[in-house]
Amino acid sequence: MGVSIGVMRVAADSGDLKDVFRIADVACRVAKEQGHNRIHLFRPNDLTVTRREREIDWVQRIGRAVSEDQFVLYGQWIGRWGVPATSRRTVRCCCISEMSRAR
Repeated sequence: MGVSIGVMRVAADSGDLKDVFRIADVACRVAKEQGHNRIHLFRPNDLTVTRREREIDWVQRIGRAVSEDQFVLYGQWIGRWGVPATSRRTVRCCCISEMSRAR
């Protein structure tokens, strides 16, 4: 049996209860990723937790985009100018909602 623990100091400036639990949960996930029987202590400006939060955010955004049918595939033949295209293509997957945010 193993234990992974995420620890966070709770103070007046820690945000609401939802923020506290979110950060503690991410700290626990970081501890799990570091191996069995680990403790991860969250500190302000913790780059590991910040990076993990961004990853979780992207997973959620991609999941939403998939469920809302927001992906478009673009294909393009690869070849030299003036020479017939080969059987190879480059394929790009774009998220419509992300494209509109970038503009």
